[in-house]
Amino acid sequence: METARAPVWLEAGLFFFAVFCFYLAGPRVDAGDPHFVIPTAVSIVRHGDADIDEYRGQFPQAYWAVAKARGHFWNVYPPGVPLLVVPMVGVADKAYAVFGRDLEAMTLQGPPLVLELVCSSFITALAAGLLFVYLRARLPLDRALLLAGLFAAGTAAYSSASRGLYQHGPSMLLLACAILLYERAVRGEWPAALWLGVCAGYTYTIRPANLIVVVGFAVLVFFTARRRVAAYVVGALAGAAPLFVFNLGAFGSWLSPYYEATEATIWSFAVPVGPLSALLVSPSRGLFVFSPFLLFAGARFLPYFRRRYPVAPLEILLAVLAVAWWFGTSRWRMWWGGASYGPRLLCDLLPCLMVLLVPVAAELTLEAGWKRRSFTVLFVVAGVVSVAIQLRGVNSPSTSEWNRTAVPIDQAPERVWDWRDPQFLRGAR
Repeated sequence: METARAPVWLEAGLFFFAVFCFYLAGPRVDAGDPHFVIPTAVSIVRHGDADIDEYRGQFPQAYWAVAKARGHFWNVYPPGVPLLVVPMVGVADKAYAVFGRDLEAMTLQGPPLVLELVCSSFITALAAGLLFVYLRARLPLDRALLLAGLFAAGTAAYSSASRGLYQHGPSMLLLACAILLYERAVRGEWPAALWLGVCAGYTYTIRPANLIVVVGFAVLVFFTARRRVAAYVVGALAGAAPLFVFNLGAFGSWLSPYYEATEATIWSFAVPVGPLSALLVSPSRGLFVFSPFLLFAGARFLPYFRRRYPVAPLEILLAVLAVAWWFGTSRWRMWWGGASYGPRLLCDLLPCLMVLLVPVAAELTLEAGWKRRSFTVLFVVAGVVSVAIQLRGVNSPSTSEWNRTAVPIDQAPERVWDWRDPQFLRGAR
């Protein structure tokens, strides 16, 4: 595959800025599960503590996101996202003060949706920019832009991760960092191995399911860069340390009740056939329905592509991670992701699939035989459909209303199979 000769980081910066502006233009902002992410960060910036006692008036709006322990109230979700956005919230606090606004007073009245959109858009656009760096090193500019653009606008990265401070945007950002750092670590650079460990370890601080990232990269480093295992382990412990420090202070234990409940479900041995299939092909939660171009990732392991592009150890790991996330999500009691748009809970595996699509993108052409031309046309059409579906999710209020009518999705998850009323077409007829 062609190696980029252009100033990649300049191209990536421009791509990041374009995606960031594109995300900011989207009208929908989600403050459901992430309701107390910014309040937690504001509390850290203003008071040096992470409890949300002062936000009692908002508890009825997101009661499921509140945990009480040791005489205080806490955001029930992992501390990784609030800690990650503390620098951005700190800057915003100073910026608001310049214009005579009090960020804390505004947050006490309700979630600051503009700041929520800016932070989530920045994080997700940065993940897209880092993926572009990886792609550009292997593909010509047009192919790299095509894949990175499809990730940014044709997947749940756009319709979910960029719409609110869910765990998925930061999770994808750190996975993209890990993918880039691994290549330097395998060349023997111990600082890269250390930072690879930090990124992998911190993914666990963001989301319990990301334990597979920590273990997966540990196995990969052991087999491909064994002399850097110690640096990786030290980094992973440092990356996960904020989680344990927070849990000990807030809940008095190494793991919070959220982690214990989540991991108990994910590591069960049941095989939920219905959720497994629904997460891939159902009309209202199917990954390949909302982003059909991702189907082409499977072509990477066909004999033709394996002969022309030998499968690298990193690709094997990412394929395993993608399958593990899919299986793990299917075992979660709310595998449909609550009132989300499409397969929100599968966001984390998107960087894995984008890497697997690199050989596919390298073969796209309209100047060869009819088979490759047809393959190229199908891929482009699937990409256009993917972007159109994601645009509907961000711009059409009807797609959000689908979760509440006629029966709330949490009460009737079987609705995801209703082809007479697919979520992405609600309001379009």
